[in-house]
Amino acid sequence: KLKERVENLKKEVKGDDGSLKKMGQNIDKQLNEIGEYLEASEEIIKREAELKPKVSTSITSLTASITELETEIKTVKNQYKELERKSEDIKKKYAVGGVFAGLKKFGVEGIILFSDEEIGSEEFKAVHALTTSLFTYLTKHNQLCEKCGKE
Repeated sequence: KLKERVENLKKEVKGDDGSLKKMGQNIDKQLNEIGEYLEASEEIIKREAELKPKVSTSITSLTASITELETEIKTVKNQYKELERKSEDIKKKYAVGGVFAGLKKFGVEGIILFSDEEIGSEEFKAVHALTTSLFTYLTKHNQLCEKCGKE
């Protein structure tokens, strides 16, 4: 914009054969406009100088908050995974405990009924199969011991 004004002044000086007074007035007017522009620019520069540190501080603070939040999210995810793992372990322990409690109370038939209707998980079925085999072995062992008189 300033370059345009300078070019316009040059054209006026070259093309105008009018009085020097008129040219001087135009130059004064142009200089006043330039002065106003510089004052406005100075205000903008001052304002930017004041705002930039605040913006930088805000960005730094925001970045720190985001990092802290990401850390908390990772911690919660890890805690959730650990809780899931512990829950699975507890389910397995209770399934095994349930098999032995059911075996003691209801015998193999009760365990078969219980496992088919209630749990149905692969781990429970595996424990059930193992328990059934163990029970069958112990039953046969007891029958043999009774025949020969041993315990």
